[in-house]
Amino acid sequence: MITRRSVLSAAALATFSSIASAADVEDNNRALVAEKHTPNRIGVSTYSFWQFQHNELRDIEKCIDLAHDMGFDGVEILHRQMEKTENSYLQNLKRRAFLHGLDLMGP
Repeated sequence: MITRRSVLSAAALATFSSIASAADVEDNNRALVAEKHTPNRIGVSTYSFWQFQHNELRDIEKCIDLAHDMGFDGVEILHRQMEKTENSYLQNLKRRAFLHGLDLMGP
C-alpha cells in the first residue's frame, strides 16, 4: 500500500541522491582542471651568466649554483662553456643540477 510517508521518503531520497551525484560531478571536474593546470617553469641558460670580463662566472658549476640561488627551475648548458666532455664531468654536472633541484634543459 502506498502511503504519503512512503511517497515523501522516496522523493526525499531521490532529491538527496541527485544532490550528492551533482556534488561528485563538480568535485571530479575540479580535479580534472587541477590536473591539467601545470605552472610555467622558468629556466636560464649558462650563457646568461657568461660575462666576458668576469672569468669567475664562466664556470658551469658556478652557473648552476647561481641558477639555483636565483630560484630558476632549470638550466640550459652552453656547450661552448664546457671545459671537457668526458662522461665523469658530465655526470658531475648532472649531479650538481639534481642536488639543487634543477632540470637540465635545451636541445
